[in-house]
Amino acid sequence: MNTTLIFVAIVVFSFALGNFITRFASRYVVLSGAEYLVVGLLLGPHVGLDVVGQAQLGMLEPVVSLLLGLAGFLVGIRAKNVLVDPERTALGFASALATVLVFAAAFLPILDRTIAPKQRGPGFEVNETLFTIGGYAFEVYFTSENLWLSLALGAAACVATANWVDSFKRTFNANGPVTTLIECSAHASQIVAVLVLGFVLATMRATSQENPWGLSIAEWDMAAVGGSIVCGLLFSLFIGHEQGTSKVFVASVGLVTFAAGAGSALGISPLFVNLIAGLTVAFTSSHAKRLHEELDRLQHPLLVLMMIFAGARWVPPDDVWLWALPVFYATLRYIVRRAATRALAAASGDASLRVPKLGDGLMGQGTLAIAIAIELSIRFPGHASLVLTTVLFGTLLNDLWSRGALRSLLAEAGELDVRPANSTPSEEQQA
Repeated sequence: MNTTLIFVAIVVFSFALGNFITRFASRYVVLSGAEYLVVGLLLGPHVGLDVVGQAQLGMLEPVVSLLLGLAGFLVGIRAKNVLVDPERTALGFASALATVLVFAAAFLPILDRTIAPKQRGPGFEVNETLFTIGGYAFEVYFTSENLWLSLALGAAACVATANWVDSFKRTFNANGPVTTLIECSAHASQIVAVLVLGFVLATMRATSQENPWGLSIAEWDMAAVGGSIVCGLLFSLFIGHEQGTSKVFVASVGLVTFAAGAGSALGISPLFVNLIAGLTVAFTSSHAKRLHEELDRLQHPLLVLMMIFAGARWVPPDDVWLWALPVFYATLRYIVRRAATRALAAASGDASLRVPKLGDGLMGQGTLAIAIAIELSIRFPGHASLVLTTVLFGTLLNDLWSRGALRSLLAEAGELDVRPANSTPSEEQQA
């Protein structure tokens, strides 16, 4: 069957089945997209009915790149409108970076013991003796591939969704210093995650044997950033003074498609290139606010398609011990997020942020974490099962309870105007 027809049929079937499941299940639990993951699993070649085989998944790679690019562009285009408090935004960036570094340090020894030597790709190794005590030597050992993979997993872990904050702002008029901190921190974490991912993949490219131009790490990073900025400037150049909403929207889709293709061709990341392009448009184009409003309507379809492709790509791990990684991922993220957010808030000296369990507002992850997992499964095909199992199911574990935790936090901070909700839980999908 034609791949395009298969894709259209998948989308229609998924929306219909997802809405059917949501109608009944939303009475008992707040769904976070897991229903669409089940659809992907059923349709995929590894677990389900093999409706979408490995060959079809390969043909649909450009669609996946476009979706990844759109996810990155949405993060970038919103930055100017949501990062409104410099002090709280700085706290969010610091908390996200701390999460990345702790996760990278924690996952390095795990990956060293999980990934067999024969599975490791080419690259460098670090083996340094730190000190010796009583005949015992304490060493630091890791391979370059494990370093890149652990940093990328840290990038996925630092992501927090802001969509539930938006939902509480609409439904309960949530407003105050804690709400602002959670909102700014969530958006800051998304930017940090994509930047770390992009720089990791650019560094991989620079240190690999497939470096076509012999560029250094710094040169690859600068080329990636510079090319992404040019993509964003091209939007402003070609759109000119055009005011028609449909034409602006079409131009933005063209930009995302072009930037996603460039990111894939360079082996960097459609997420990264489109994030920088989106940031450029946000701060240079007069159309940024309108574009933000128009593209925000794509949040739910993007979540649906990301979940479907993630489920279709997932391969059950051969090693039963890999099933412990999602639990470790969710547990470590809970500890680090709470500790880092609370410590940085206390260090800021802002008395209004002295609220217990402040980090609970950043537990939900949403679409971008799934997008990063898909990106990693493409860039690390030999470790796709490990990556998707860890991030995909770890994210779902986080999202099961994170909405209730955020509501409790804002209620305890006195920033919710509690009244009968105007929306059902199923309408509060995450970004």
